[in-house]
Amino acid sequence: MLNTWLIQLLKRVAKTTKEELLVSDTKLASCIKQKFDIPCLTDTPVQELMRAIRSQVDSLIGDIPSKEMAAFALGVCEPPDMIISALHM
Repeated sequence: MLNTWLIQLLKRVAKTTKEELLVSDTKLASCIKQKFDIPCLTDTPVQELMRAIRSQVDSLIGDIPSKEMAAFALGVCEPPDMIISALHM
């Protein structure tokens, strides 16, 4: 599940770096900062970068079977509120 993977990733990041994490949703960024003490950046350039990545994801990722790409697309589009609630577990 994406939420489990995300939580594990954030825990590893929190232990290894103090770099800023680019996050598209301000509520999610606040939750990450509060729970994992990872500084997050959510300004306009971050929003533009996220839009560019989403629009080019097929060409950026390459040859992934369509079934896996569909699952990935669902994860990329997962509502931030669902992720936030998982982080509060």
